[in-house]
Amino acid sequence: GQELLDFDGKSYPMAGLIPYRTAMQTRRVKIGYAEAQARPPHPFLKAGEVIRSHEFHWSLLQDELDDQHAVYTIEAQGQRAEGWLKGNLLASYLHLHFGTTRQLAPHFVEWCATAKPQSKNFSEKQTTKAKEGIAEL
Repeated sequence: GQELLDFDGKSYPMAGLIPYRTAMQTRRVKIGYAEAQARPPHPFLKAGEVIRSHEFHWSLLQDELDDQHAVYTIEAQGQRAEGWLKGNLLASYLHLHFGTTRQLAPHFVEWCATAKPQSKNFSEKQTTKAKEGIAEL
């Protein structure tokens, strides 16, 4: 993300790979199971394929999720868009259940093995922000 706000509202710069700001909440935001439907162009699931997962998190996105880059739809939560994909970066609050189908783990490993490194896309500013954030910890 761009920025993480801690429980006290203190801001920490992040690496900037994802165009979102995140804020920790004093109460758990979500816990439970979810069935998600893959959206194209998902890197290792077919469009419309349903996968089981769970969510457990204490943070909220502070920005509207970009529907164009969303990789899942969660029908049971009002057709909620979830996840973000650009290049070889896939980010999501969903923790996928690799037992959903026998092909899921091999497809995931194949995608990881064939993904081209994108590190050259780091700008100098992003690299500096990430180093500063680590140094503050």
